[in-house]
Amino acid sequence: MSREKKRELALFQANDMDAAARHFEKMETKGWRLEGIDSWGYHYRRVQPGQARYTAACFPDASVYDPAPTEGQETYIDYCRAAGWELAGAFGPMQYFRAVRPDPVPIETDEAVKLTAIRRTMRKTLIPSCGAGLLIAILYLVPQVSSFRIDPLGYFGWDMHLSLLLLMAGLTLYSVGLLADHGIWVLRSKRSVEGGGACVKPHTRLRRAAAAGLLVLTTACLALMCRDVMVRRIGSAMAVYLVFYALVILSAGWVLKWIKGRSASRGAVRVKYFAFAIGCGVLTMFVVVVAVLVFSGGGQREPAEVYVKEYPGGETIQWNIYRDSLPVTLEDLGYPVTEEDHCTYEADIRRSFLASHEKYRQRAMASGSDLPELEYTVTRISWDWLREICWERFLEKNLDPELWPLRELDPAPWGALEAYRQDDLPRYYLLYPDRVVTLNLWSEASQQEIEAVLRPLLS
Repeated sequence: MSREKKRELALFQANDMDAAARHFEKMETKGWRLEGIDSWGYHYRRVQPGQARYTAACFPDASVYDPAPTEGQETYIDYCRAAGWELAGAFGPMQYFRAVRPDPVPIETDEAVKLTAIRRTMRKTLIPSCGAGLLIAILYLVPQVSSFRIDPLGYFGWDMHLSLLLLMAGLTLYSVGLLADHGIWVLRSKRSVEGGGACVKPHTRLRRAAAAGLLVLTTACLALMCRDVMVRRIGSAMAVYLVFYALVILSAGWVLKWIKGRSASRGAVRVKYFAFAIGCGVLTMFVVVVAVLVFSGGGQREPAEVYVKEYPGGETIQWNIYRDSLPVTLEDLGYPVTEEDHCTYEADIRRSFLASHEKYRQRAMASGSDLPELEYTVTRISWDWLREICWERFLEKNLDPELWPLRELDPAPWGALEAYRQDDLPRYYLLYPDRVVTLNLWSEASQQEIEAVLRPLLS
């Protein structure tokens, strides 16, 4: 049984409307007639395949928040009807008409007026949407700079960070590209109209290819994000969030239509719809927090043991004990580790397509245990120039002459390119051709113990 209705995603801008009209004519030959437009795209109903003429016009005074056609818009529609055109679909300022007689009178005859109408329409559609895209990218990138400065070695080991960076970079390029393309189109069209010609044809295919590319990039980034260890850890909560967010997005068009049917003015519709958007934003954050707590245990993994540590005065604290596999342990260094020490073995391993960051720690949680704490990290970054940037930022972050003075060591005995030590802690920072190693050891650690820790980290 064939479908009687069909939807299609809208990919045409205001200055692409002539191309959209040709598209609707092709759809008519396939048996699909345009019957409406909304925020998601075009609505078609099945008809007998045939020929039909479409034309497009901009009515800048109209708005997507109008509860009904304005008086000026109704007058304009009546004028078009008298000229042999019926309104086939409209969304805000963009109006599409279908011919109802063989020889309709052209609607747009003055190219200067047409250019002005398109520019006014783009100021209400394209420019705000691209501006919003740039604002979203900026609001995301600013805190990411802070995150990188706090953890320069571990930052690029997160698939989530990299996927969102790629997505924001793509959104920025897409938004800037559309704005630049529109600006060039305006300048060329203005020059053509002033010379007695018509508005120039826009880069419709290029724009549609860019939109398709952004959609592919978004899908790829979501797939990449799903590889992230933290996302996998809160997978159930992430699924709940994505379903809820999809429902919010899908309902936005219907909510706008519902509000328009119950409001008397454009301003009332705008206020109510913005209130809906803000409410959805707050509710989405609430759903994320609840989903993480309920479905994913707050993002914490299940410990192998919970050790209750008692302090003088009767105070108790619970500690999670883990049994992760470590490259080197205190046992490997000859320390006698017993069950009474309640040692936790923790491995925090992050891997992305660009870098890996492995952090290992062994620590005795029992009161009175005299075992030292062992902690070390290994960071591999594929690109040499990026590894250098991360290394320099890492040293800058840890360089505090008053609190933790850094002492440069001879790198040759370590087989490293650069070597530093913070004597008071003590910590060792070592740069190798393909990785960065940090050691957080105890002050009495011997050179043999240091080499024993370092050996498996370099293999």
